[in-house]
Amino acid sequence: MKNGVINAIQKIVNKHYSRYRLKRLGRELAEAVWSIILFDGVARTHMVSIVRNYLQEHFFTPLKILEAMDVAGGKCNLQALMVLRQVETLSNHPYKDQTTKKKKPDSILPHEWRVREVAKIVHQYADKIIPMTHRIGSQGEVVEFTDREKVIKLIYHGFKIDHVAINNSVDLCGTVDGFQLTKYLTFVMAGVKMIDPRCVNPLGS
Repeated sequence: MKNGVINAIQKIVNKHYSRYRLKRLGRELAEAVWSIILFDGVARTHMVSIVRNYLQEHFFTPLKILEAMDVAGGKCNLQALMVLRQVETLSNHPYKDQTTKKKKPDSILPHEWRVREVAKIVHQYADKIIPMTHRIGSQGEVVEFTDREKVIKLIYHGFKIDHVAINNSVDLCGTVDGFQLTKYLTFVMAGVKMIDPRCVNPLGS
């Protein structure tokens, strides 16, 4: 049936609407298939499902969600992701995906466990490049990079300043931040910040 419908549409367009530009042609075809007049809108639910799957595969992938969360710097977490998913999964909209055989409703946004799986893979990959150690220090648990010199070189490379650092000094500063998690638990984090004017933003390059 699908091939027959495609052939019929192509014949109609070639005979009566060949003067239409592709942009208008695409809009008219999409609106025709979406129209409630076409068999009472029988294609609408499946069209929503097709678009949902496309968005899942090309836009809202677990890796891209993880990357966006990382770049946002803590402004969005997995709990916020699950709240946003409920906007769709708890909806009673008539065109909500009814074709899935899953016990739990699907969403354009991935479930948090899929994001956690991708995060685990990213961490395993990163650990091979810049491994970290976890130990117990005099003030409690400590997580630190094993090879700090390698970390600095990677930072230089990311900011496209590694070629400058070969023969010239590079400006950077140390940063320290911390807060009280609970009454008896604190958190302190130290790192470096690039302040050299020759740096190139790695997110914008």
